[in-house]
Amino acid sequence: MWAPLPMFALLGILAIPYPQLLGNGLDITEFAFSNQLPLLLMLILFVLKPLVTAGCLGSGAPGGLFTPSITYGAVFGGAMGDLWSFIWPGTPMGSYAVIGAGAVLAATMQAPLAAAVLLLELTHNTMAIMVPILLAIAGAIITARLLDMRSIDSGPASIQPFIEQIARRPLHTAFNDLITPSLNIVPVSASYSQLVYWMTADNAPQNLYVLDHSGKLVGVISSEKLWTADALTRTMGIAAAFDLKMPVTAIRSDQSRKEVLNLLQQPSFSQTPVVEGVTMQYMGIIKKPEV
Repeated sequence: MWAPLPMFALLGILAIPYPQLLGNGLDITEFAFSNQLPLLLMLILFVLKPLVTAGCLGSGAPGGLFTPSITYGAVFGGAMGDLWSFIWPGTPMGSYAVIGAGAVLAATMQAPLAAAVLLLELTHNTMAIMVPILLAIAGAIITARLLDMRSIDSGPASIQPFIEQIARRPLHTAFNDLITPSLNIVPVSASYSQLVYWMTADNAPQNLYVLDHSGKLVGVISSEKLWTADALTRTMGIAAAFDLKMPVTAIRSDQSRKEVLNLLQQPSFSQTPVVEGVTMQYMGIIKKPEV
């Protein structure tokens, strides 16, 4: 309850000389795109803006990271472009800000095409520099994926938070005794190398169930899918679990025991995940009984 108070006090003090730190950064982005920010101010904002954004959100203040990501990229690209203009003058500074915004947005969202389209929609005037924007986005995506697969919506990178969620989640089904609390789960941001490690460990599972940041089941990765990934993924490991997942059919907790028992009797049945009926959060698996 008290954490936001010192953070907001610090932000208020910093905002006296630098009022641009207040808000989500939309005004800073507009000024950077239109070449209305001096180099020194962009360098200062490049350092302070992400720090105060992280501090405010980390202290518990509500907010998002979408617009701050664009702002950070805009001041970073604008500052680098301003410095570059001393060597090679002639290009409008606003173009560098747009390119920087696209690169950082693509890396934080882990969505290169969406970042390019959003820039096009936001500025209505990026076609002339679309090639450098796409090159910057490609470089940013590869770099980000080599360092960290998570996006601003991915949630935790480890499976421990999901294990704790599942351990705390009570079972309210008509077939509790049939559910096995299997932990063959991975977050959507798990890297290719992590998936390979889990799939090659002792007693490795045949399937890994992919969960989003809320614990919702979003797909499954089979060992076959992992070994047949494209050459770029297998060489550089730049794919995440979200890229490799396949659709999966799950039993819902609100289904009747009779439905589940009928499913167990089907010859093709081996195992199926179980999810909560409303939230679709992962609960465990049901296996075919051994004869």
